[in-house]
Amino acid sequence: MPSVVSEVILDVEGLCVDYGRLRAVDLVNLQVRKGEIVCVVGESGSGKSTLAGAALRLRRIAEGSIRFHGQDITKLKARQLNEYRKAVQAVFQDPFGSLNPRLSIFDILSEPWVIQGSDFPKSEWRVRAVDLLKQVELPPSDLDRYPTEFSGGQRQRIAIARALALRSELIVCDEAVSALDMSVQRQIVDLLRALRARTGVALLFITHDLGLVRDFADRVIVMKDGKVVEAGPTAQVFDAPQHLYTRMLMAASPAQDPDIQRQRRAAFHELSINGEKEAARAPVRIRSPGDIPPLSPRAQASLQAWAPLFLSATRRVGVTSELPRAVRILGGAGEFVSVLHRLVNP
Repeated sequence: MPSVVSEVILDVEGLCVDYGRLRAVDLVNLQVRKGEIVCVVGESGSGKSTLAGAALRLRRIAEGSIRFHGQDITKLKARQLNEYRKAVQAVFQDPFGSLNPRLSIFDILSEPWVIQGSDFPKSEWRVRAVDLLKQVELPPSDLDRYPTEFSGGQRQRIAIARALALRSELIVCDEAVSALDMSVQRQIVDLLRALRARTGVALLFITHDLGLVRDFADRVIVMKDGKVVEAGPTAQVFDAPQHLYTRMLMAASPAQDPDIQRQRRAAFHELSINGEKEAARAPVRIRSPGDIPPLSPRAQASLQAWAPLFLSATRRVGVTSELPRAVRILGGAGEFVSVLHRLVNP
């Protein structure tokens, strides 16, 4: 674990990212220090991958700032941006889609040097590529093979090796192990921990499995609905979780031991009941037809036309919210489900 006085290399402050009218990331703050492993945890749709995309400058920022060594990454000039790309690399979720199947492993590992340049001659590229494979515990003979010849775990090791090719300071791992078997997940996590110890690289690790990071992360950030609901040192978050959602994530984490899995399921069920009781106190605002948000003119006109008929036909309908921000409505064709969804959800 890095010292508490380690230099802050990535500083996210008041970050907001929008997809149209949806605010996917809402006023998020986080820091990653040199050599530190920071894990961002949350369910699907919590905004964690959008946060990772913003840190990689793959998403447009609506508000706030992301600074790398004090420089705002949204204001970098072409040469500065090239240096940022060298310093911050990524390992993505799908090990089958992130590697070009037409390139050999040598071509994949040397591609960063072709694009970004290298500080050593081309004649040394193969030797350097062999060293990268050794770092991720793959044999040198794999250099002349192709991605289709490898398993998912082996492909993810190759993706990690590619991220190390430019001697990056920070690697953003966006659900890098979620597509792998549980035993392989642990192997990749152990590999990343060893690489941090050996190279000093920092990791921003995105995952939906809170239990996976207990012995891996230095700090944990829990996200829900685009907001940070809990953050702190890993031991603090696990030993004394403050937010109900954090406790639910811990209970939902899979376990290989059947007895432990049954205990977690029982705990999750109890927490879910408590969460429903708390959420039931949140009022639901049913909007009038005149308060429908502007979609396309055609869609809005259609919704405006149907809403009076719907309200007349369903005047006895009552809705109870389980979530303060959204209500899921199920039903068959002709039951005005889509219209009700538009009227209930803000």
